[in-house]
Amino acid sequence: ALGWPEQRIKIEWNDIDVALFDRAYEPEKAQPIGIVETKKLHAGLGYAEAQAQEYAKRWPTCSKIVVTDGVAYKLLGRDAQSWKLRGVMNIIRRPRREHPYLQGVGGAEAVFRALLP
Repeated sequence: ALGWPEQRIKIEWNDIDVALFDRAYEPEKAQPIGIVETKKLHAGLGYAEAQAQEYAKRWPTCSKIVVTDGVAYKLLGRDAQSWKLRGVMNIIRRPRREHPYLQGVGGAEAVFRALLP
């Protein structure tokens, strides 16, 4: 859980695989700050980004999305009204500090930091 108290995490909430909240979950006030969309191992993440972005449209408080198949991770951050790739990580390959060829895209550290409360 990377340090998240269970009161701030909801699993399978409003079609979202994992919703992360800035405070203890209250049904009437729930506004996620992060979404984790999960896929089957090696299923690919291409459509997962669009799926998670669609969910995030309902929640303007959501500023980060992580999509993963358990091995590959992609971190998306919200800029105004669009989402930008902010980090990538593959836990099988050697973790990198930044993307090897996409300038301004972080690596494992960016993804892990985004997953911390």
